Amino acid sequence: MNGRGVRTYSCTDCNSNLSNKYFESFYDRCEYANKRIAQRNRKILNLPIWSEEDFEELGKNIKARLAGKLNFKALVLERLRWQSTNEFNEYRQEAQDYFNSKTKIISKEWMREYFSVVKTIQSN
Repeated sequence: MNGRGVRTYSCTDCNSNLSNKYFESFYDRCEYANKRIAQRNRKILNLPIWSEEDFEELGKNIKARLAGKLNFKALVLERLRWQSTNEFNEYRQEAQDYFNSKTKIISKEWMREYFSVVKTIQSN
């Protein structure tokens, strides 16, 4: 931590949501980011679950549009759950080690790779 609160690498969307807010802890920062993600995507998150039979009965255009929205919903849910995964904890620890290191020799490649690539979820 420094005079400006907790600093971490984050994706563009989270960084934009977090703006210049001050957070005492990394946990507070993550909670706020999740709250903002859920608020900004509440319409998508409220989409109902579709059965395969119901989905197949739809017309071609509406099916394509709905599939895109359902894929986006899955992506948002993945982002909201990500902070509870082992992968996230490994990234958090490496970022903490990086910011605590005086020599800054820890590789930031994983940060560039993870936060610059948009993950897409394929529909079946």
